[in-house]
Formats: sequence, structure tokens, C-alpha cells
Amino acid sequence: MSNDSWLCFDCREAYRRPRPYDKEVNCAKCNKPCHNIGYQIPVPPKRNIKAWIKLRESERQRLWRGREESAKEQVRLKHDLEQGISRLEALSANKGRAAGIKKMKKQLKKRSMTYGRPA
Repeated sequence: MSNDSWLCFDCREAYRRPRPYDKEVNCAKCNKPCHNIGYQIPVPPKRNIKAWIKLRESERQRLWRGREESAKEQVRLKHDLEQGISRLEALSANKGRAAGIKKMKKQLKKRSMTYGRPA
């Protein structure tokens, strides 16, 4: 089992916690939440301010890319559901198909409401 690094970029403090850590890690100096950067990224020394700035920026970019990929995936899944509903509605009606359409519409509505946009 490995430990993850939790960083406070404001204080340039690093904390190590077991990998599946359930609680939020707060900085001992400023009490702000720390950022988990995993276990493979080396933590620079406190005195190397440029390296800390570079690490903070790379973490911001990594998080941004993750959010962007997640948003793309959600759009793709929503689109797949919409296409599936359209395909089933184009076929002749039967009991099983109607249940499938209803289930897919429910999933679509749930997925849309999860992201604050009604279907």
C-alpha cells in the first residue's frame, strides 16, 4: 500500500496519507484543504518557489483536462441515449420496447438533472 501526497500550495506544505484516505486533509498551518497529487509526482523542496508554482499550474491543468473529459463523456452518453430512444421510437410499438423507451427516457432525465439542466 502506498501513500499519497497532499499539498498546501499556499504554505508549501506536504502531507502523506494512506492511499484510500476517506477524510479531507487540511493544512496544519493555514487549515485550508490540501490537494491530493497522488504518489508518483515528486514534491519540490519548500525553498524552491518556482517549482511549487510550476507544480500548482500543472495540477490546475490536469484538473481542467479531467473536467473537460468528463463533460465530453457526459455529452456522449446523453447523445447515445437520445439516439437509442429515437431508434426504438421509429420501430413498431410493443410492450417491451415501450418499457425500454421509458427506462431510457428516465435515464436521460436523471442524467440531465444531475448537471443542472432539465431535459
